[in-house]
Amino acid sequence: MDSLNSLRGSVLDPGYHCSACRDKGHKIEACVYCSMCVKHYCLECTTLHGELFPNHTVSGNEHGRTPRGPQKKGGATKCEKHGGQQLTMYCASHDNVCCPLCADGEHRLCRDVQPISGISESVHRRADVKHLAMVIEKLANRVAHLSDDRKKAHKTLKDSYKDIVSEIRQTREHLNRVLARLEKQTVEELDVLYKDVSSKIQHDIDVCERKNHSLKKQLEELHTRRAGDETITRLVQTESEEKIAEAEQLLGKLENQDFTLKFRPDHSVDEFLSGLHVIGKIEQPYSAETSGLSAMLEMGLSLTPRRLPSPPHHMYHVQFLENHNVQVRGDVDICYITGCCQLPNGDIIIVDCSNGRIKLLNNTFHVLAHCAIPDFAQDACCITNNEVAVTVNNSRENIHEIQFIGIANNQLHLTRKIKLTHDCDGIAHHADHLYVSSWDALYSYTTSGRFVGKLYQETSENDTTVYRIAVSDDGTRIYVTNVDSDSLVTLDHNGYVLATLTDADLRKPSGVCVASGGQVFVAGEMSNTIIQVDREGERKLGTVAGHLEGLKVPQALCFDRHSVALIASQDKSDNLIVMHMK
Repeated sequence: MDSLNSLRGSVLDPGYHCSACRDKGHKIEACVYCSMCVKHYCLECTTLHGELFPNHTVSGNEHGRTPRGPQKKGGATKCEKHGGQQLTMYCASHDNVCCPLCADGEHRLCRDVQPISGISESVHRRADVKHLAMVIEKLANRVAHLSDDRKKAHKTLKDSYKDIVSEIRQTREHLNRVLARLEKQTVEELDVLYKDVSSKIQHDIDVCERKNHSLKKQLEELHTRRAGDETITRLVQTESEEKIAEAEQLLGKLENQDFTLKFRPDHSVDEFLSGLHVIGKIEQPYSAETSGLSAMLEMGLSLTPRRLPSPPHHMYHVQFLENHNVQVRGDVDICYITGCCQLPNGDIIIVDCSNGRIKLLNNTFHVLAHCAIPDFAQDACCITNNEVAVTVNNSRENIHEIQFIGIANNQLHLTRKIKLTHDCDGIAHHADHLYVSSWDALYSYTTSGRFVGKLYQETSENDTTVYRIAVSDDGTRIYVTNVDSDSLVTLDHNGYVLATLTDADLRKPSGVCVASGGQVFVAGEMSNTIIQVDREGERKLGTVAGHLEGLKVPQALCFDRHSVALIASQDKSDNLIVMHMK
């Protein structure tokens, strides 16, 4: 009690005093604060308070706030009471620093006296723990949100699975419809052939029956002639000899003919379908790194196989040749194929000038459909997936047009026309631009028919300086064959000459085309060759085909990007030459 009384009279801190003692007229330093009583208490009153209110929580002496930690008044580091002792201790009860002698004396009854270094580390540790707790709480919230997102994603995945299964079945149904259409068209073709052959057989039967009747009648005439009548005998004999000659001629013409129809399946259909693993590609929207997979899930390839383009300076060589007859029933003349282009699906469009027809071929070069263009069709180029543009030029009738042909359900039909004021021969397309040649000039139009301007012109005595044209895939180069100067002229998209190439294997150049890698192919009519040129149009890389490949006056060229083949037509020939390249 003496020690407590001695403390009661001392003023340790002029800050906060014990509320209970102050009511009695004493100024005793408060060491704790009760937030429930809203009062400060000294050490003696704290003991009594604890006995009366054991459930009350008390804290340091800063109005209910947690202790601030050791504070050195005025920045002092030495004890004023004990001759300059270092202030190395901290009393949490009094929220004050002191020296070791003060800790053993005045604060010997205080329960929470510690070295200042330990208190600082404790404060820092509490701050670190609080920060960690905040980080963990935030991460926990994010993980919870991620879990919710994954639950939603699971539902979305189920929905997408159902949708894809439905699309796969629709694709299968579409394939079934395509096969059904092919079957129907094949049977229809069979029906036509059957009727034609049947009609011919019936015609032969009628001819044979008439001839048989005539021979029997002649035989009766021989049997009933009067004996001894020399004139009648000679007449009947002459008629009989004529009948015999006619019958022998008929037999020689009709005997040993085979009228059996045969079917040769197109094995390319089966080979193509058998080579597929799936009928479409299933795309996975997240990366392997994010999902933790070692590689993206590859479920298959698209129905149309894609080949990577060869390097620009790759020299192509012919692996093997095919000849495909493109004449159809109703053609009145030998085919003269002056234009050729490929649709994105691999089908081929050819311009048969001599028969006035545009013909649609499939990827095995069978004629699927054709339509008539009566006025001198010249060239064709692909505009969209289902539309081509054809130049029509009849100077005698003053007809100069670009006719647009639509393709739908393997049928061809005229959709619109653009009338021109100049001759037109070659045609090429890039983006929204049509490039049209007119023997000595190159013109540009939009696909809607708006005239853009004359890009290039070169006149000569024979006026065949701008014949056939092709455009690079990026549209930066336009390749023009100049018949008069035996050259290939390369222009930029504004019509400025970039290069001019002449070569001994390029005489009277005609058709020109561009491969997917940028390689350029040019045909020479008089040299009976096809040469390959670099994309700059500056040098020949080599001669691709010539006499050994059976070329005779090559005309239109087209590069088949689906099967990597060069298609060439020839002057007055029913056959297309297809050179498969490597």
